[in-house]
Amino acid sequence: TFKHMRHFKRFIRHFRKQKTIGFLSIGSLSIGLTATVLIGIWCLNELSFDNFHYQPDTIYRITRKGLINNQTEFIGSVFGPLGPGIQTEMPEIEDMVRLFYMDGIMRSDQAKRIESKVIAVDSTFFNFFKFELKEGALHNFFSKPNSILITQELANLYFPGKNPIGEILAYQGKHEVVGILKDIPVNSTLQFNAITTIESVAWIKNNKWGQRDGFSTFVRLGKNTHLKELAQKITQYAHSQWYHKTEGFNVDHQLQPLKDMHFSNEYLFDFFPKGNKKILLTFISLGLILLIIGSINFINLFISTLFLRAKSVGVKKTNGATNTHVIFDFIIETTFYVSIAIISGLFLAELFLPHFNTWVGYKLQINYNDPQLYVILITLFVLTVLLSGTFPAIYMTRFSPTKTLKGQFKGKKTSILQKSLVIFQFSASVILIISVITIKKQISFIQNTDLGFENKNIINVYTSENIGKKYDRIRETLISNPDVTNVTAKLGTPLQWNRGYSILLKDKRDQSCTMEICTVKPNYFEVMNLPFVTGQNPFGTAASHNYCVINERAAFLLGLSNPMNVPVVMGNNTFIIKGVLKDAYLKSLHAGVEPQFYIEMSERYTHLAMMIKTTDHPESVITQVRDIWNEEETDQPFDYFFLEDAYNDLYQSENRAESIVSWSMIIALIITIAGMVGIVHYATERRTKEIGVRKVNGASEKEIMWLLILDFMKWTGIAFLIAAPVAWYIMNQWLTDFALRTDISWWIFLLAGCITSILSLLCVSRQTWIAANQNPVNCLRYE
Repeated sequence: TFKHMRHFKRFIRHFRKQKTIGFLSIGSLSIGLTATVLIGIWCLNELSFDNFHYQPDTIYRITRKGLINNQTEFIGSVFGPLGPGIQTEMPEIEDMVRLFYMDGIMRSDQAKRIESKVIAVDSTFFNFFKFELKEGALHNFFSKPNSILITQELANLYFPGKNPIGEILAYQGKHEVVGILKDIPVNSTLQFNAITTIESVAWIKNNKWGQRDGFSTFVRLGKNTHLKELAQKITQYAHSQWYHKTEGFNVDHQLQPLKDMHFSNEYLFDFFPKGNKKILLTFISLGLILLIIGSINFINLFISTLFLRAKSVGVKKTNGATNTHVIFDFIIETTFYVSIAIISGLFLAELFLPHFNTWVGYKLQINYNDPQLYVILITLFVLTVLLSGTFPAIYMTRFSPTKTLKGQFKGKKTSILQKSLVIFQFSASVILIISVITIKKQISFIQNTDLGFENKNIINVYTSENIGKKYDRIRETLISNPDVTNVTAKLGTPLQWNRGYSILLKDKRDQSCTMEICTVKPNYFEVMNLPFVTGQNPFGTAASHNYCVINERAAFLLGLSNPMNVPVVMGNNTFIIKGVLKDAYLKSLHAGVEPQFYIEMSERYTHLAMMIKTTDHPESVITQVRDIWNEEETDQPFDYFFLEDAYNDLYQSENRAESIVSWSMIIALIITIAGMVGIVHYATERRTKEIGVRKVNGASEKEIMWLLILDFMKWTGIAFLIAAPVAWYIMNQWLTDFALRTDISWWIFLLAGCITSILSLLCVSRQTWIAANQNPVNCLRYE
């Protein structure tokens, strides 16, 4: 204890002598550790998805792989009867559960709302997935017919101030609340607000082969199960039951480990929110870079005081201190600095966690009871002490006691090391600046590029049956509003793949193409501003039910150079192509243009996506639509969204990445600038006598300032030359995820170089001005 107090007192004494350097060291290291802690918590959460379930290594999801339009596609769901069938037929399957996501109106006596995060499950659900109840008894869920489990959020909404157990909720029928779920863990791939049973929803329970294929089906397998052989058996069973009846489908079934689901973004018709492995690796890299930059900064600032402490080290060694003793003293001193920095970093992490959660879209917490937190902190502590304390400690042992006592320590090798470290810091900063500007440029490009259609000022309203039946009358009423320019409808929004089907040439039945079937009102192309490259809109005429429209991509895949009036077959129906639309990016720019097949909507459809095109003043239109809705529809609540907002939501991960990279850039620049201040302070002090000699020999203050500034500016120039090709490679790889992408322009590199040059110039100028204006007599007396 006495030794520890002695070390602590020595630390306080050195800190008081160099307050500026001390505060800069702790401050910059704290900021770097704050960012690393936040990123570390997020990364641990991403890597821990679904680990809390029962024996997660034995759980697999059944998926499908098929060749669609000569392109391999993966589908995350299967037909409903598959699960029970294979469980009966295949002994390798120890257990099986199906999930089906639903949406619809949920209502109680107190509230009603559209709920889309409700799942119907088999009775084996809780054999697989560990979701706990806050209130109620789990055995009641499957023993009582038409029961439902809800989250606390829904309990507060539908039964405010009441105990919801035993209350009735209307949703796809009437259900009795038998339990309240604890909060769903943020590291669960399955996210939902309520659970009911498949048995209690007739249209799901009675599903047959060839009907809905939106069932997420999981199986539990024994340890020695041969996955490929079992997948082949599942495929053979599915083909014997259904696929032998279909044309143009070559489907294989696969088994995907539950723990791989979070990062599997390649699946179509997948109902689970996903992570992004590229973003995970990016954030891990950012955390390491910020930790390294903070540690490098600490080393630089620590080194900047070494020549001031060289004599004290010389005295220690003269009095018999060994190299081990000197190294131990410096490691201990570094430990105090790092300990204070970690405590400060944790405080700042708690402070900024709500903002960080907004960026990443989670509700993460710093759980001080979690052993993983201490693993992170201990790892950061050890790494930072090793990175920050080892070199200065070892370097100090190499001082000659005689030279240090005579004041002959020059620190030339230290200066070379510092310059190298600062170059690394500026290189990292330049890479982050280029990355931020490129990401912003791509997001701006997405928002402003011509996608081939119009999505601005379009209000989308999903109609109920009552509203859908009166579509024509409601449309006429809305058109009379001067702020409404047009109204149309489609089965599902342009963003949604509503229905896929194989389209065949009538005269060449072996030539087919799987297309998105778009059922639309006659004026849909006009509202969406979708231009025809050949032919015209055939809908709205007496014979239009025999006609279809395709896009350029569909014509290409069918091998039609002149598609006009060509007959094509969909199921048992034949259509004549009367128009070809110019290709448009109606889905995410992460994907290419999909083949589309348009047919006219008949009046039998009532559940529509009604799209209302407005002027720049949509407020009166929203009020009018709400009034019409409340008059015509008493059961379903009114809801709407702007189509443009839905398209912008497709790029939330890019927006989040841009925010976090932006803050990482700012943090890196702050730490680097702090390091630059320290090293400039060191370098100018080391050249004090040289400055005095130059001034005595007639050099002006401006000449000396320019000499010193040029020396420092060389570092940023070297850093830019190193960083530019690295940043180009990283951003070029990132942009490959987009079908339409911006260019990595030359001005981005110029701007990044200018920003770092100006910041370094501002750091250097003040201290070089002070050094250049010193009295030459005092300078010559310095050593």
